[in-house]
Amino acid sequence: MKRKIFFLSVSRSDFDRYFSIIRALNSINKSINTVLISGSHYNSRFGYTFKAIEKSGFNNIKAIKKKYLTQKDKYVENIINITSELSKILLSKKPDILVVLGDRYEMISGPLACLDKNIPVIHIHGGAVTFGAIDDNIRHSITKLSQYHLVSHKKYLDRVLQLGEEKWRVKNLGAPGLDSLIEKGKKDFFKIDFIKRNKIKKKNYILVCLNPETRALEDIQNNTKQLINFLSHKKELKIFTYPNSDPGCEIIISCFKKFSKSDKNSILVKNFDNDTFYPILKNSKFLIGNSSVGIVEAASFNLPVINIGDRQKGKIIPLNVINSKFNYKSLNKAYKIISSISFMSKINKLKNPYGDGKSGIKIAKQLLNLKINKKLINKKFIDK
Repeated sequence: MKRKIFFLSVSRSDFDRYFSIIRALNSINKSINTVLISGSHYNSRFGYTFKAIEKSGFNNIKAIKKKYLTQKDKYVENIINITSELSKILLSKKPDILVVLGDRYEMISGPLACLDKNIPVIHIHGGAVTFGAIDDNIRHSITKLSQYHLVSHKKYLDRVLQLGEEKWRVKNLGAPGLDSLIEKGKKDFFKIDFIKRNKIKKKNYILVCLNPETRALEDIQNNTKQLINFLSHKKELKIFTYPNSDPGCEIIISCFKKFSKSDKNSILVKNFDNDTFYPILKNSKFLIGNSSVGIVEAASFNLPVINIGDRQKGKIIPLNVINSKFNYKSLNKAYKIISSISFMSKINKLKNPYGDGKSGIKIAKQLLNLKINKKLINKKFIDK
């Protein structure tokens, strides 16, 4: 009998990272693989990103019926709504495994819905640290609610063990998002509709990916304005992407909209599909913002990155990334560093510390070979 594996997706970023795993599982053909679509996917504000999952051809189930809310005081309401719907689906469909990824607060709904059903939870991308967001608390909470852990770095493996997990439950198999990134990055840049429509040239634009710092919501407006002030002094085309759906996103969207309307050399995009985003990432002059894409994926393209603020503070930072504060002086200093010949020479030989682009098949085999029994379900806490 084929193993039933469910993947919980709550935002555009996690599905990108599941993609190579599900594709590998489908090719092995020993499991029935289904994506549970929830969170911000059905919010028109963020471009109806559920369409990318439907377009992929993977099995999927709509796992949220109530309205998804983006206000800062609606975390709990969203978690309750998603957990309630997931619980019904899990009772009805009875999967063998639920796979969750990362640290978005909506993701904790999956493990919560599994608690009373003896469905083992496999957590991908645990063990990291991000001081500037509540994601930190969520990620470690998911670790304690999960039965098995697939991390992307040796340091993250050690941190999961530090949380009291048994050693046999943790494997470092790298970051699965790198797999499709490398493949999609090979696509002919000039055949992409967005590129043709806007007559964009390689290495002649800046990619801007900014998300809210949920530990400093009161600073978001000023921080966004500081970034825009810096970018207003740059002659290159600026391609702004919408932030994620965290509280504070509306402030960033409003600032980006206002600037892109007044600046003819700027484009604001709600959402790119993978076929478009990765070639755009690869061929940009540099990435600026505080997205995990700059920390994890960009190194595979040897791409310069200016990482701003505290949102990613605590993660393993590749050599292609220069950290900056949210002020013009600090941003300009970082810009001078990434523009130098010595910096470019150094990162041209960079190997991504998060993996080799072959994690999808490794994780797929792990999911298929994992023994589902009482030993897996009943966790022990290992004292140090």
